[in-house]
Amino acid sequence: PYLDSLEEINLSGNDLGPGGVAALRAAPWFRGLRGLELADNGLGAADLAEWPPGLASLDVSDNRLGPGGMGGGASRTECGPLDPPYE
Repeated sequence: PYLDSLEEINLSGNDLGPGGVAALRAAPWFRGLRGLELADNGLGAADLAEWPPGLASLDVSDNRLGPGGMGGGASRTECGPLDPPYE
């Protein structure tokens, strides 16, 4: 119950990998996040394809995004609301 009101989380440098991101997405509080930091987790663009609908701040720096970044997004962002397809 304590995490139900969670709005921001910093998971940078935790070697989450794809399995960790999948577990994060499955968390009941994930969709309520407004700030998310996933820097330096060895993630690729495919791992970073789904975001909470109200996300206002996102840091995915120092991941394996490649030259195309996230395709429509940025590789490092401190941003306003994200545009689709990041819903």
